[in-house]
Amino acid sequence: MTDKPQTQTRIDRRTLLRTGTATGVLALGGCLGGDDGESPTATATPTETATKAKTETSTDTPTETPTEVTDKIPLSGESVPELRPLDKATVEYMTDRDYGAGSLALYRDEAMELVRGYGWGDRERTEPVDPRAMFRIGSLSKLFTADAVLRLVESGDLALDDEFYPLLSVDPPEGEPADERIRQITIEQLLNHAGGWNRFENANPLFNPLVVVEALGLDDVPERDDFVRYVLDQPLQFDPGTDNVYSNIGYVMLSLVIEGITGDTFASVVSENLFEPANATDIHLGETRPEDRRPDEIWYDDSEQCEDIYTQNGTAACADYGMVLSAFSGAGGFVARAPDLARALDELQWIWVNGQRYDSFESVFEQTDQSTLAWFGSVYDSFGYAGRRPEGWVVTLFNDRRLRGNSQQIYTQLDEAFSSIEN
Repeated sequence: MTDKPQTQTRIDRRTLLRTGTATGVLALGGCLGGDDGESPTATATPTETATKAKTETSTDTPTETPTEVTDKIPLSGESVPELRPLDKATVEYMTDRDYGAGSLALYRDEAMELVRGYGWGDRERTEPVDPRAMFRIGSLSKLFTADAVLRLVESGDLALDDEFYPLLSVDPPEGEPADERIRQITIEQLLNHAGGWNRFENANPLFNPLVVVEALGLDDVPERDDFVRYVLDQPLQFDPGTDNVYSNIGYVMLSLVIEGITGDTFASVVSENLFEPANATDIHLGETRPEDRRPDEIWYDDSEQCEDIYTQNGTAACADYGMVLSAFSGAGGFVARAPDLARALDELQWIWVNGQRYDSFESVFEQTDQSTLAWFGSVYDSFGYAGRRPEGWVVTLFNDRRLRGNSQQIYTQLDEAFSSIEN
C-alpha cells in the first residue's frame, strides 16, 4: 500500500455536520443479520456536547439485585415506581416474542435513572437475568466507528474525500483489487453505505464465513483481515457513490482505516477516545463461541441454525458457532452492558448539536425539544434499540431477534410508555 495522502486542514466536527459532508453518518441502524438494513427513525434533540469525562462512579458490574416475579417473567434491578410503564412495555414486547432475556437502561443528565433486567440469566430459565449483563449490540457499533472517523477528520489526519484503499494494511490475494472501482471508494462513501457493495447480490461473507474459507483456501476460522481480503477480490455491484445499500463490510473497512492512521487497534482507539471519557468501560469487542465469551455475557437463543464455521462439519446455533463476531469489528462486533452503552451514546452528543442532523443519507430534519432519535442493531439471536429522547437515552438489549412486526415496534411501545408517564 502507498503512504496516506495529505489530508485537509483541521475541521470542527460540528462544522462537518452542518456543511452536510457526513450525511450518512447517522444512517447506521439496521439488522445486521437480516436484509432490511433499516435507517434511524424520527428526529433529533439538540443538547450541549458532553465531551468532558464523567465524574460519577461506574457501578455497572454484576451485583446482587432485587428480583420481582410477574406472572410472565422475572424482573431484576431497582424498581422506580413512576417508571413502571417502561417495565410493562418491555415485558409485553418480550413475552409477545418469547424472548428469554433483556436489559433496559435510562440515562439523563449524567445520572442513571433506571437499570432493569427482564427474564432469565440462563438457558434453562431458572435464574433471573442480571440487569447489567452483557449483550451483543449489533449495528449500534457503527456509531462508535463513525465517531472515531470524524475525530480523525477533525484532527486533520483524515479527509472524507480520501480514497480508503491506500490506507489499508491488507492486500487482496492477487496483490491488486479485482475491481478497479474499489480504488475510487472514499471515506464518506463508506460512511454513507455507498461504497458499491450490495449484500443482496453478493455472498454477504460476514454471514457466510465458509465462503471466505473456501475462496482463500484457509485451514482455520477466518479472521477480520481474511474477510477484507476476500471482499477486495470480488467485483462491486454498483459504481461507488451512485447508490446506497446498507453495508456491513464498509464499516469493517473503516475499522482498518482507523488502525492504519492511528497505529493502534480499533478497539483501543474507541475505548480511549469515547468509552473511557464517558465512564463506559464495559463495552468490548465480543467473541462468538460460549467458551470464549466474557463470563457475564448473556446466553443467546438458538432458534437460528447455520453451518458450524469452527468445526466446518454440520450445523449449529448461528449465535454460538455460525459466525466470527470479532470479524464484524466496527460494523457490529461489540458487546455492552445497557448502562455503559447509554453513557457512550450520551458522549456522542456532538453529532446532533447546533439545530440539525443528517439522516438517511440526504434528509435534514429540524430538531425540537420533543423530538427523538432511534437506532436498531442485531446480529444472530440478539437485538438492540437505542433512543435519544427528551427524557434522556433509553437502551434496550435482548438475547433474541425474532420479530413480530418490524424492528421499530420496540420504539413504538416505549414511546407510548413514556407518553403515559408524561401524562
